[in-house]
Amino acid sequence: MKNRVPVDYLGICECCGLILTSQDLPATSIDSNRRCPRCKVLITRESFGYEFIREWEKVKWVNEKGEWQSKRPTEDFRLGGFLAEIQIPNADPA
Repeated sequence: MKNRVPVDYLGICECCGLILTSQDLPATSIDSNRRCPRCKVLITRESFGYEFIREWEKVKWVNEKGEWQSKRPTEDFRLGGFLAEIQIPNADPA
């Protein structure tokens, strides 16, 4: 079975292109000395599609091809070992 991950938690290593997930990290620790498992470069908020525009905002998402896109995907998709889900069943509502 694939690892289920919310689409908002997917990222791409800025150095080697490895698909990453922040699913197991608290939001405050995205910039906390975590390194890419492949190339060992520090992972930053930018690795997960955030840019600073008056404040940190998510401005891009990983798509089904493992590339960045400026619109949030609207359907679940498979990518490598992940099943990227738009909404996780039984998740707490925001």
